[in-house]
Amino acid sequence: MQRENEVQHVFLVGAKSLGAYGGYETFVYKLTEYHQNKKNIKYHVACKANGDGCMDETKVDGATRINDHEFEFHNAHCFKIDIPRLDLHRQFIMMLRH
Repeated sequence: MQRENEVQHVFLVGAKSLGAYGGYETFVYKLTEYHQNKKNIKYHVACKANGDGCMDETKVDGATRINDHEFEFHNAHCFKIDIPRLDLHRQFIMMLRH
């Protein structure tokens, strides 16, 4: 049972960026926006750091940059993860394995 003054940490993964990218990204944006003033919830959001659709916090109003791979937005701790780019050969092998 959670105590009244304890912070519940919620980790969200799979977002390319925050803002108008897709349905999941919009969900994460709205969820963090709705709960940004709640003291007992802390969101940690993993975003894509490289490639198509990657997160660029300089284009998001209200984002506060911490360093090259971290920023705060809607009172959520956001961090960017480098996604390895697979060449066509590796992509084909990954498809065959599934």
